[in-house]
Amino acid sequence: MIFIATVAVMLIWFWLPSLRTESRGSIGVLLKIEAVSVSSNSLTLYVRNIGNEEIKIDKVSIEDPVTGLSKYIVDVGPMTLKPDQLATVNVPLPPSIQSGKYTLRVLSTSGISIATYAVDISSVSQQPLQLPLFKIVSYNSTIVGAPSSIKSLVVGIVNDGSASGVAIVRVLDSSGNIASSASVSLSPGQRTNVTLSVVLPQATDKYQWRIVAINNATGRQDDEKTFTVSVLGELIKNGDFSQGSAYWTLEEPWSVDTSLQLARINLTNTGDISASLSQSFTLSSAVTLTQLNLWYYMYAHPPGQVNSLQLVISIESDSTTLWSGTISWKTSEEPTKGNYAAQLSLQLVPGTYTLRIKALLDVKQKLDQLDIRVDNVSLLYAP
Repeated sequence: MIFIATVAVMLIWFWLPSLRTESRGSIGVLLKIEAVSVSSNSLTLYVRNIGNEEIKIDKVSIEDPVTGLSKYIVDVGPMTLKPDQLATVNVPLPPSIQSGKYTLRVLSTSGISIATYAVDISSVSQQPLQLPLFKIVSYNSTIVGAPSSIKSLVVGIVNDGSASGVAIVRVLDSSGNIASSASVSLSPGQRTNVTLSVVLPQATDKYQWRIVAINNATGRQDDEKTFTVSVLGELIKNGDFSQGSAYWTLEEPWSVDTSLQLARINLTNTGDISASLSQSFTLSSAVTLTQLNLWYYMYAHPPGQVNSLQLVISIESDSTTLWSGTISWKTSEEPTKGNYAAQLSLQLVPGTYTLRIKALLDVKQKLDQLDIRVDNVSLLYAP
């Protein structure tokens, strides 16, 4: 008897770890039917992946709740659910099904029968359950900018559910912190765009961020998308002129307007002008210039006295112009102003370079007033 008892204890000892391992492994794959709506010829299951692993489902078994035997198996997929994702699963009812009580069971493509939430479908109201369901249908796949710059992200949201509701749209950074958030109310079938402002990281690098749509009615996440944040290096210092003329070389009549914090030519009774403001930068390694941006403003009065007024932007190496672009004043737009953006793909080797912004004015005779402004100058590069 002692020998038998000893053997039994040893068997139990070795058997328990396997049970514990099986229990832990099952945590990864879990589904829950959060709600069911019933019509005359179909079921709609609101299925949530509450585990921590992605799962693919393809069938729903309609079973006898007493015997546990499957009476019908309906194809519904395949459909992939990520962790915490909620999906609507439409289950056509077999024509031969009789009214009564049933239990629903979701089946995965791997052949595993995943017992989810048993539902007595005969006790569910014959009116469809009213729930909103939000999906992200469009978004910026990439955002590019300088360190700590503020960028806009436009997210398209649609309510694919059967009731009105509020979607909470959040942008999560690579650490899972909320970078921006907004709420929007949508009726069934309605789509809208949500614009969120995000501050880019300080370090130059590429990051993977996420957009999530939270269903305010259920408190759960309905959809998720990922996008890339590329933080590029900035070559120009004091591009907003908040530090006055520091880092800039200004030829007369250029000056820095300290009240407006921008570079400016502001004159009365002026003739022809050719003057530049410039900044030099030194590279210790090879880079690729990617973007040049600035804000400009040009006003000349009376406009009939102007033959031409231009801002010529160039990137130079010694006396060689490597790239140039022109902003022209338009007599039909008084003043002419806006944001100038140039997409570059200019490879630079180590050395010293100059960004130059030259104002060129050709007049018939003297102008009563001339006002030229430049602000928020930015020159970005990728290593």
